[in-house]
Amino acid sequence: VQGEDVLTYEEAEKAAREWFKELVLLDSNETERAASYSVNDALDDYLKDYTRRGGKSLGNVKNVFDLHVRPELGDIEITKLTKKQVRTWRDKIADQPALIRTQPNKPQRHKKNESPEARRQRRSTTNRVLSHLKAALNTAHQNDHALSADAWAGVKPFKNVDAPRVRYLTDDESTRLVNTCPPDFRALVVAALLTGARYGEITALKVNDFDPDSGTLLIALSKSGRARHVVLTDEAQDFFRRETAGKAGADLIFTRKSGKAWMPSDQGPRMRRASEVASIEPAVTFHILRHSHASRLAMHGADRKSTRLNSSHTSI
Repeated sequence: VQGEDVLTYEEAEKAAREWFKELVLLDSNETERAASYSVNDALDDYLKDYTRRGGKSLGNVKNVFDLHVRPELGDIEITKLTKKQVRTWRDKIADQPALIRTQPNKPQRHKKNESPEARRQRRSTTNRVLSHLKAALNTAHQNDHALSADAWAGVKPFKNVDAPRVRYLTDDESTRLVNTCPPDFRALVVAALLTGARYGEITALKVNDFDPDSGTLLIALSKSGRARHVVLTDEAQDFFRRETAGKAGADLIFTRKSGKAWMPSDQGPRMRRASEVASIEPAVTFHILRHSHASRLAMHGADRKSTRLNSSHTSI
C-alpha cells in the first residue's frame, strides 16, 4: 500500500539524497581517521597483535621499535610516509656505530673505530630492524590504514651481510679463556665447550637433567622449543658428575657465587673481560663457545650429522 510498504517518488528521492549524504560523511570520517594514523599507531597495533598471537620475542621487538623506529619515523602519518624517508632512516641506522650500554638519563654512547666485521654486523642488525618495521606497516596496510605499501616495500635489505665467518677457539685459546674466568663463571664456559649448549640452556639445567647411567644431558628448554638429549664425552661426563655431586635433583647445576641463578645480562661483561685477560682479540661471545664445541668434535673425527643433532644446529 502506498505510504506504508511502498514509497512515493518524492519520498524515495528524499531517502536517496539522505543516504548519499551519509555515505559522503562516512567517507570523510574514514579519510580523516586514516590521515591521522601514524607509524607509532601502526607499531602499537602490531605489538598488540603480536601479543595476541603469542609472539616469543615481544620484549625484543618492543625494544627495537623504541630504540630504532619511533625516534625517527614514529610521528609521521603512515599515508604521508615516503620511500625516501624509509631509505634515509635505514641508512642512518646502518652507518651509526654500534651502541654501548649506557646508564639511564645519560647520552647514548657508541663504539669507535669499528672494524669491517663490526660494520657487517651493523648492517645485519639493520636488516632485522627493517624486517620488524615492514611487518608492522604491512599489518597496517592490510587493515586499510594505508592504500599503498610502496613507501616501504621498495626499500630493500642490505645484501651479503647475514653470513658471518664461523669463528671458533683453538684448544690453546679455550684453555686460556677458561683459566681467566672466575670459578662460578668458569663452570658455565667449560659446560659450553663440552656440550655446545647455549647460555640459556646451560643456566636452566637442573641436576636431574644429567643422566650418569646413559651419559646424556637433557636440554629441556631450548631455542626451538623442542627438548633434546646431548650425548656426552667421557670428559664431559666426569665434569657433570663433579658439578652435580651433593646437590638435590631439582637444584640448578650452575649458579652464581651468591647462590642466585644466572641472568641473561651476566655473561656479556664476563666474556669480554676474560677475553681481554686471555689476550683473545677480538673478544669472543658465549655463542662462539658453541661453535668451538662443534668444530672440536669435527676435527676429532665425529660425523657431522651427529654433531649437528647433538648441538641442535639447524644445518650441517
